[in-house]
Amino acid sequence: MSIIKSIIQNIFSVQNDNNNHKVIKIFCFKIKFKTKNNIQTYTPFKYIELNKSYYKVKEHWIWDNNTNILNEWEPETYNTYKYFLDPSTTYVDIGAWVGLTIFMAANIGVKDIYAVEANPLSYDLVTENCKLNKITETVKLDNICITDKDNITVGFGGRNDEKNTSSASNIRGNCWQIPSKKLITYLNNYNLLSSENLFIKIDIEGAEELLLDDIKELVAKDNITIYLSLHPPFMNNKEEFCNKLISFCYDFKQVLDSNLNFLPKENLIEMILTEEKYPSWGTKFGNFFEITLTNKII
Repeated sequence: MSIIKSIIQNIFSVQNDNNNHKVIKIFCFKIKFKTKNNIQTYTPFKYIELNKSYYKVKEHWIWDNNTNILNEWEPETYNTYKYFLDPSTTYVDIGAWVGLTIFMAANIGVKDIYAVEANPLSYDLVTENCKLNKITETVKLDNICITDKDNITVGFGGRNDEKNTSSASNIRGNCWQIPSKKLITYLNNYNLLSSENLFIKIDIEGAEELLLDDIKELVAKDNITIYLSLHPPFMNNKEEFCNKLISFCYDFKQVLDSNLNFLPKENLIEMILTEEKYPSWGTKFGNFFEITLTNKII
C-alpha cells in the first residue's frame, strides 16, 4: 500500500504557495487557484464598552487600546459628566472628535446633544458613529470652527500627525478652509443660552485661547457649566492666556480640577505656566488637563 500511495503522490498532489493559492499537480501539469478559505475578510468596525453598554464604531487608532472607554480613556471626564449631566441637560460638545464624549453624554442620558467638529475627516467619522448607534435624532452635528470671529474661513489641519485633531489654532496648517463661528453666536443660533441646564465641553487643542472673551460672557449664567480642556504647550502665549483666564474665571462660583476638587488660583497658574513636560496633573501626552467652571454649588 505504501508503494501505491507514493506513486499516487508523485502523480497527483495539492499544495499551498506563498500567496494563499492552491496548486494542483498532475504529472508535470500545475493548476493554481485561490481558495475562499484563505481569503481574510476586513471588518472596518469595532465595538467599544462604556458603563456596560456597547457602541459600534468605525476603525480609528483611538479604539486600538481603548475598547473600554470608562476604564481606559479619561475616567475623570466620565465622572464629571456623571455628576453634572442628567435628563434635563442640554449638552454642547465643542471639539467632538470621533465621538467619545458624545457617547458619554448619550450613555448618561441627556435632553439634547449639539456637537461641533472642525476637522472634516473626524466630522465624517463622528457622523457615521452616531448613525451606527442610532443617536442621530438626538445629536445635532456641525462641521465648523468655533473661534473668535464669525463668518470667516479658518485654515485647519494639514500635517500627517494632525489628521485627527480638533484644533482651530493657527499652528495647525491650511489643508482645509472651514467656516467659523464665535461660541456665543453658535449658542444663540440654537437658542441654547435659555436652556434649563446647559453643559458645554470645550476641547480644541490650544484654540481655547481664542474663546476667552466669549467664556467671560457666560460668568453670570447660573444655568451653565463649562468643562474646559487646557493645552498650554499649544498656545501662542500661555502667560497672556493665563492672565486673561485668571482675571475672570474665579468669578464663577466654582473652579474645579479633574477630580471635582476646588482648584486654588495659585495652583491653576502653576499648571498653565509650568515648563515641566509631563506634570502629575497632565496626560501621557504632556501638560494637558481639564477644569470645570460652574455656578452650581457642589
